[in-house]
Amino acid sequence: VLSLTFNVPLEVIATLAFVSSVCGTPDEFVGNKVFEIRTIYISFRKLKIIFTLFIMVKVGRFDYQKSTNPDKKLMVVVEKDGKKKTIHFGARAMEHFKDRTGIWKSKDHGDTQRRKNFKTRMSGIKKKDGSRAIDDPMSAAWHALRILW
Repeated sequence: VLSLTFNVPLEVIATLAFVSSVCGTPDEFVGNKVFEIRTIYISFRKLKIIFTLFIMVKVGRFDYQKSTNPDKKLMVVVEKDGKKKTIHFGARAMEHFKDRTGIWKSKDHGDTQRRKNFKTRMSGIKKKDGSRAIDDPMSAAWHALRILW
């Protein structure tokens, strides 16, 4: 998340209020990345504007973004039977074969033997009901295997 903060004159408040009333929230969607603008009022004379950059990348039917968990790389919100679940996956300290989102491409290693070993280990992970975790889109293993490996 990238945050830029600066102060602007009082006249800008009226402009932002007008833009918000006409356009709704001042969010801008560029390609598959989302830019959100948040405003915080400091005093009657100044307006503090914080621009927060949330990179959200759509891969297949899911929108992935950088995880808010300091130990994980990515997160995704999945929905099943009307229930939403946030899944954090990918150990932040570790490398991976290839990040399909591009958010963590600095950690790509491209070693096919490591990829094969990881896939073998992942295919042995079982859920409580005995089924394989890599076959369930509600599991971190499913997303890690398809996005990072």
